[in-house]
Amino acid sequence: MPQKPADLLFMDVPPALLTTARVMALERVKHEYNRFGYSRERRAAKIRIGMVGELIFSTLLNYYGLAHLYYSVVGYFDEGYDFRAGSVKIDVKTTLIQNPGPPETTRRLILDQYHLYIADDSGQARRAGADLYVQAFFLPPGQVVFAGYAQSVPAETSANARNIFPAKQLPISALTPTACLKDLPQLKPVCQACGAALTPRTVTRRDQQASESIEEQMAQSYRKKDRLFCPLHGEY
Repeated sequence: MPQKPADLLFMDVPPALLTTARVMALERVKHEYNRFGYSRERRAAKIRIGMVGELIFSTLLNYYGLAHLYYSVVGYFDEGYDFRAGSVKIDVKTTLIQNPGPPETTRRLILDQYHLYIADDSGQARRAGADLYVQAFFLPPGQVVFAGYAQSVPAETSANARNIFPAKQLPISALTPTACLKDLPQLKPVCQACGAALTPRTVTRRDQQASESIEEQMAQSYRKKDRLFCPLHGEY
């Protein structure tokens, strides 16, 4: 079923988060190659928009009660994904819309004219890090619209001449509504060996007892096994 205008999720971005994204972008741009011949200022602005989308997506996952890890990178390129939750690697794509107009106009504009694009080059679709692609739009001065997600690289090749690289595409109207994320079983912190749900636990470190969160267990399991396991099957 195609997405409806009401399926698009608008979120206000706190000023502090905008500042954090700007600071991170100014540091990250020092280490990036000169992409597409853009000026340093334009590259930093594009990085900032992407980081705003990622940071507010983390806020959304917290609101949905989904334990996750955010792989923010500075100084090197990511592995094709920004987040891990449950058994899923997630890539967030954030597109700028300048002068979007009233909310209802923006909803129709996004559904009627925009696509999710996954660049079909050595850097993304072919090397492949993500299992799930989330499309977001940044509306200046401080709103993000989450416009749905796809659970694989789209099959259709884009004919959009504005794409720098060849790309795969899917219309925004064909994406799964963002709100469905909260009920997606693959995003739950469940052991991929036995099906047990991860829960906070008490561990002993240097003869002292300490609490270990679900996120800490996730980090250990991903690091050791590159999959999500409980402490028993993950051997951590």
